[in-house]
Amino acid sequence: VVQVGGTVRDRLAVPPDISGGDLRERALARPAVRAALGGRPAGRVIVRPPGLVNVVPGDGGPRDGAPGAGTTG
Repeated sequence: VVQVGGTVRDRLAVPPDISGGDLRERALARPAVRAALGGRPAGRVIVRPPGLVNVVPGDGGPRDGAPGAGTTG
């Protein structure tokens, strides 16, 4: 299951021994995931192989959650 912003956007069939990095790459390459991000970068990606990838859309600024994120100056 691939979620973007808390909503299921896609499903992947993967081997049970897939690595977190491979699962992340496959999920972020899916057209449905890219469309759901709407051109925004992926802010945070939570991977729980083999069954879940949760993508939190970023805002395009400094890394989400970082001090000063979304501020100017």
